[in-house]
Amino acid sequence: GKTTTRALTAAVVAARGPVCATTGNLNNHLGVPLMLSRLQPAHRTAVIEMGANHLGDIARLAAWARPQIGVITQAGDAHLEGFGSREAIARGKGELISALPAHGIAVLNADDAYCPVWQALAGDRRVIRFGLQAEAEVRAVDIAETAQSLGFTLVLPHDRAPVLLSLVGRHNLYNALAAAAVGLALGLDAAAISAGLAQAEGEAGRLRVFEADGGWRVADDSYNANPGSMQAGLDWLAAQPSPRWAVLGAMAELGAASDAAHRQVGAHAAQRGIDRLVAVGAAARGLALGFGDHAEWFASREQAISALQPDLAGGITVLVKGSRSAGMEQVVSALLQGRASSGKSSCSSN
Repeated sequence: GKTTTRALTAAVVAARGPVCATTGNLNNHLGVPLMLSRLQPAHRTAVIEMGANHLGDIARLAAWARPQIGVITQAGDAHLEGFGSREAIARGKGELISALPAHGIAVLNADDAYCPVWQALAGDRRVIRFGLQAEAEVRAVDIAETAQSLGFTLVLPHDRAPVLLSLVGRHNLYNALAAAAVGLALGLDAAAISAGLAQAEGEAGRLRVFEADGGWRVADDSYNANPGSMQAGLDWLAAQPSPRWAVLGAMAELGAASDAAHRQVGAHAAQRGIDRLVAVGAAARGLALGFGDHAEWFASREQAISALQPDLAGGITVLVKGSRSAGMEQVVSALLQGRASSGKSSCSSN
């Protein structure tokens, strides 16, 4: 959720003036210095995304960027291969909090199991927690999700406002709350935060839903994948009317946990009542095994596309997701090529 949170945060803090925000995937030891070099005196705020594969990566990036506000979205399973465990991932993300100055502000996910660990690292620094728990300083109530939007009431300590996002998926609720917490840290009121969130658009490959002339929908969530985001995508798909198809590529960088993680995601799809699961690529076989007897597995994207296209019909919703290395955006393009009504996302505000 870092990249979506980055986009939402940039939209919120734009109320203060010009923003310099990370573009693309420039979030590593090469990308962060490049983004910092683009800062100009006119910029009021910099929103810098930081990625990591190993302990120490965030500490180095934070030493360069010297942030005043540090946001941790969650401790997920992404980059498990490099870190070795979820506990190590949490410690790695905690390096951002340790790098904050004494007057810095830590923005933490109150619903994450590692929130107390990060809060302890914050020490005497100000902490703003976001989530669904009542004790979170930034939270959401009256949540309403449709096929094309996500609405809720934003609740701050002494303020509230309705929010309507042109994004789908319950997981984006947390991304929006993280951005709202940054707005609160910078002194924005609920109305200004809501207005900023309403301006934010979904980024390519991050659960953007496209309508086809034939009446089916393709949900393009192909930008990247880990066990948590896979399950979040499947949870969104499960809330759609049947038939619901999941076309899934492999999840990379999971190390020794890879096979078990793929099987667990496949089992989750079955538990959520997904009607058809198509796994793509050698490393994705565990998805099919976890789903059960009715799953389909194809060695290549081309084979999967050939099997899917003849069966497409009105009313079907197809979720396409996988890690970058799986190249699942090619599946999205093939399913929509010559079939999309205008190439325009139904979740776009354009």
